Amino acid sequence: MIRIFDPQDMDIVLDIWLKGSLQAHGFIDKSYWEQQKERFRETLSSHSITAVYCDPHTNRAIGFISLVENFITALYVTPEEQGRGIGHDLLCRAKYLYPVLELSVYTENKSALSFYLNEGFQIVRYQTDQATGHEEAFMIHRPVR
Repeated sequence: MIRIFDPQDMDIVLDIWLKGSLQAHGFIDKSYWEQQKERFRETLSSHSITAVYCDPHTNRAIGFISLVENFITALYVTPEEQGRGIGHDLLCRAKYLYPVLELSVYTENKSALSFYLNEGFQIVRYQTDQATGHEEAFMIHRPVR
């Protein structure tokens, strides 16, 4: 079940985000992600539209997608639930809201890069993330005509 983020989801969503960030971005020091946690909390509280995927049996959040306008700022699924189509379902919800979606993904995060390419995103350009110094792919998804 996908539903809109509720402030009561904050702790579990932040936990999914931090654990996912550490797992997917082992090439970036752990302290960077820990320092970004409060900034991400602020984004969730005031700047984003966030949808939460809940386990149908327990109603516990196991994934989420967060957007600022049509830019995907985060898409994470707990590691034990990955590969079940949850990320795809969350992305479909975002495509419904915004037919044109944008995001940046670290090129070293091969699984995420592959996921977005398989979902129809195209790499527009490569850029350097100023905060980390790592290369990112800026990607866009446009509806098929």
